Amino acid sequence: MLHVAYEAGPTGFVLYRRLRQLGIDCIVVAPSKTPQPKGGRQKTNRRDALQLARLHRAGELTGIHVPDAVDESVRDLTRARSDASRDLKRAKQRLKSFLLRQGYHYTGKANWSEAHQRYLRELVLPLPALKAVLEEYLQAIDRCTERLTRLEELLVAQVPQWRLYPAVQALMCLRGFELVAASILVAEINDVRRFAHPRGLMAYLGLVPSEDSTGDTRRLGAITKAGNAQARWILVEAVQSADHPRRSRRRWHCGSKANPRRIACSGGRPRCVCINATGT
Repeated sequence: MLHVAYEAGPTGFVLYRRLRQLGIDCIVVAPSKTPQPKGGRQKTNRRDALQLARLHRAGELTGIHVPDAVDESVRDLTRARSDASRDLKRAKQRLKSFLLRQGYHYTGKANWSEAHQRYLRELVLPLPALKAVLEEYLQAIDRCTERLTRLEELLVAQVPQWRLYPAVQALMCLRGFELVAASILVAEINDVRRFAHPRGLMAYLGLVPSEDSTGDTRRLGAITKAGNAQARWILVEAVQSADHPRRSRRRWHCGSKANPRRIACSGGRPRCVCINATGT
């Protein structure tokens, strides 16, 4: 019987799904989990393929979780929205840096408010070239904002039709999570039942502490950050939003009144929530 193994990379999972359609056993392995021989100074495609074949025959390779096509499409949508958000942030930073170099500083209360944007559009620069640069930066911000809005509208339309939408609804019961943040986290984690223990989930998120122990001495350090960076980032954003003095007063979003989420609360704050593929 033919067995196929290849490393996860930019080619995605199209090859995996095609091989499975043909009835060929295939696994996708993470390069970081592939045992590497010490002292090797030659790296070619042929050597890497032979090494993977030997490790697969010896049972030393562990396949990663491969989402189905629909789950992957929602994940790509959430990642595109995150890319648009980062592009907007960079565009705004470029404009602020440009104005700072020219000696302009906004003295209002809040950046990117209506008053701030009106100030930027009414700003008069002494030279035509500087005015052109300002207009280009403003147009770039407008394009990024429109792109971000379009992607968020697509999320609002697509996520309620997703099979993992109940899990998204359950996360929205937690302070700091709304539709976008909950969708990003569920899309990255996918079905939490694939983790046999919560420690596996924490390792996937890179939230376990680093350790340097020897003998009877045990030293724990900062988190490893060796897991899914996108999921860890949105968790940090949600925690910061929940602790914000103004945002924390937002009402909680519970997905269905007929199926209330069971959340242990203490002082008005959620203590824990258990979520599986069905959102219970």
